[in-house]
Amino acid sequence: MSPSDLGVILAIALAAGAFGAMLGLGGGIILVPALILLQGAPRTEAVAASVVSVIATSSAAAIAYVRDHYTDIRLGLILETSTAVGAVAGALLAGHLSDRLVAALFATLLVSAAVSLLRRRDEEAAVAIASETPFLEGSYTALPAGETVRYGVVRLREGLAGGLLAGMVSAILGVGGGLVKVPLMVLRMGVPMRVAIATSNFMIGVTAVATAVPYYAAGYVNPYLAAPCALGVLIGARTGARFAQRSRSLLLRRTFACVLLYTAYTMARRSVAP
Repeated sequence: MSPSDLGVILAIALAAGAFGAMLGLGGGIILVPALILLQGAPRTEAVAASVVSVIATSSAAAIAYVRDHYTDIRLGLILETSTAVGAVAGALLAGHLSDRLVAALFATLLVSAAVSLLRRRDEEAAVAIASETPFLEGSYTALPAGETVRYGVVRLREGLAGGLLAGMVSAILGVGGGLVKVPLMVLRMGVPMRVAIATSNFMIGVTAVATAVPYYAAGYVNPYLAAPCALGVLIGARTGARFAQRSRSLLLRRTFACVLLYTAYTMARRSVAP
């Protein structure tokens, strides 16, 4: 690997880490397409490098979020039970899927998540969520105003089913599962955006560890690619986590959706390329 290639990979990883921590994605949503499209890395090696980097993102971001009481640890542990199972199953399946099929799945999932976040929540749906009996209750202090926000978490079954899907998506695409978990928690479970992002960051590290073992066993982890990715993501994640805690929720939602749509476009082009 040339010094210029190393510099490009580090720059990509820095941006991926910052966005990943800021939006609860783990950074793979940027890292995987960039490594494939800009560096020509094989899909399996790009995904494996992303999985290793996701562990770094989660470790760096989770410390800040847990310290400031944004993370709903109880909810994260409950959802992670099904997510870890999905991650192992997805990792075993990933090597048998074609690059075009994975790119098409990636693009479809991204568009769906972006549309859900950009669309204003239906008032009747919001009232229905508020009227349901929560299985968990929590609160956090919104910065910089210092206002205490209380919330109730509903629809556990949907959360567990979504966690299973998120684990499979994480393993197959190397994106940390936040693509599924953040919109699910916000739109279907009544979790505030900031808490969903923090809780997703807490979970993705565990999911990535479960995913990394099958990838390492299959020989997909390229240390010359994974090491600079993990370093760049680790540095970027610390910056992204600090910025997210002081950003408006609407800004986070719109930024999240725009990143999803752009990535969907690049992966859709790849799925139909000759």
